[in-house]
Amino acid sequence: MTNDWPPMTTIPCSVRIAGVAAILLVTSASARAQTSGLLAILDPGKASANTLSGRTAFSWHPLSNVTGQEEDFGYNRTDLQISLSLPVAEKTRISTGLNASTLQVDTRASFPDSGLRFPPALWRVHGNIGGSVPLGSGALLGGFLGFGTSADRPFFSNRELTFSSLFFLRLPQGERDAWILALFFGTSGAELTSIPIPVLAYLWRPHKRFQALAGLPFLFLMANPVASLRIIFSYFPITNVNLRASARLGPFTFSAGWTVKSDAFRVVEEEDDRVFHYCSRVTAGVSVPLFFHRAGEDAEGGEHATEGGEGKAKKPARFAFAALTLQGGWDFLRFSFAGEGMQDWREDRFDIADGGFLSAGIRFAF
Repeated sequence: MTNDWPPMTTIPCSVRIAGVAAILLVTSASARAQTSGLLAILDPGKASANTLSGRTAFSWHPLSNVTGQEEDFGYNRTDLQISLSLPVAEKTRISTGLNASTLQVDTRASFPDSGLRFPPALWRVHGNIGGSVPLGSGALLGGFLGFGTSADRPFFSNRELTFSSLFFLRLPQGERDAWILALFFGTSGAELTSIPIPVLAYLWRPHKRFQALAGLPFLFLMANPVASLRIIFSYFPITNVNLRASARLGPFTFSAGWTVKSDAFRVVEEEDDRVFHYCSRVTAGVSVPLFFHRAGEDAEGGEHATEGGEGKAKKPARFAFAALTLQGGWDFLRFSFAGEGMQDWREDRFDIADGGFLSAGIRFAF
């Protein structure tokens, strides 16, 4: 049975490209930046005092049947993410990051129309550098440049190279809110185009335990109902959805989530087509601390008021930690196709049976 998916071709191109520009808005602060990187752009007063952070992980996806073919599909994935943020002056920072991942694929499956074999290995390597500087009255100006490759043979030729740039302006509205104006240009990814794309978003923080970043048509929400519980939801066109909840119980952090994700890779042997892989995923995991060291307590400083509008803002304490993360999950609604873009998702495609996976990794910050 063929997995059905919302019809992507009915969504206007202008909506799609605005959405992917939004993705770059929240991920360009560092390589595949996590929530801390997003907050560093949107609210520099809450940026972490740590300068070096990262993550490495290995995941095993065992063989599952390919629908309509007497073949199986499985892979191992290795990820490495490192980001470095250096304060130059008060609220002025220079950031750089590296994101690298590889998929070692075990399959002889091929795409039914073109006969193209699914590549045995896929690589993504991306680095970036950027920074931000205050303009006065709470406004913030920043930008990032990224360069890398996403293909079955990394850096094989100019066709496999990727480039992205983002320039943004944060304009405060009152004590907590802000407008985010940005201009993006990119030549990689599932839907990125080679024309400059303007982005408009609004940061809304009615309470210190809730904040939302909304644009057209993307959404990012983060809530902390209680100190030990965090809930994050994000949607980026067309099919990138993430819902995650994490709770601290003593020294351990437990998490569960649902994700819809996609990847796109150039194939050296193909002139125009790329390989796309989509899946939905539910996960559950635990983070176990290996060590934690806090260098001092939070100290008052700066000129911005705290969330209640009273007193002085606190400078985040500096700390160092490493944690072991163990995760398991279930992939479903999986398929791959070959084409020029997401509009080709119904053609030259094969579906993959549901299956589980296991993952282990290390997170660290200094």
